[in-house]
Amino acid sequence: MKKIGILCLGLFTFFSAAAQRTFTISGKIREAGTGEALIGASVYVSALKRGAVSNQYGFFSLALPPGQHEVVASFVGFGAEKLSLTLQKDTTLALELRPTTLQEVIVRDNAPMRRDVGFLNIPVQRLKQIPMLLGEPDLLKALAMTPGVVVGQEGSSGLYVRGSSPEQNLILLDEAPVYNPSHVFGFLSTL
Repeated sequence: MKKIGILCLGLFTFFSAAAQRTFTISGKIREAGTGEALIGASVYVSALKRGAVSNQYGFFSLALPPGQHEVVASFVGFGAEKLSLTLQKDTTLALELRPTTLQEVIVRDNAPMRRDVGFLNIPVQRLKQIPMLLGEPDLLKALAMTPGVVVGQEGSSGLYVRGSSPEQNLILLDEAPVYNPSHVFGFLSTL
């Protein structure tokens, strides 16, 4: 009885060791031109869904069962290299990947053309709807009713555009700068 137990234990150990037998493929992944180690390159066997990533020296190690395997080594910006291996023992590989050049990508916008940033158009009909002082439409008062523009003091023509001071505004009339856009102590606009 004791001999049968030892025989069964020996057979079980033999078959379990044979079933779990793996071989290691290891090596370094380098750039083909310079020989520089490729950090983070991947080695993958898609049939077994197993893979490894190279360390800071370009070294990788992957345990696989014996037999025929297709190993793919790849790295971003480099062409992939495929190897067909028949594993019967531990194997050391020296893989060299070649850089690839990406094709030009053109991004186009199909949206209609937009106006320049900061450009504002006030139609004459809208200008006539704004309350007037002494019967004349005031362009600076119309600007004060647009978003981001505030009148500083009541009765003055100074405009604060998005928190700036009135001196920072450039006012052009027929492409000529207007240095003082108000008269009568700020009650009337030059425009």
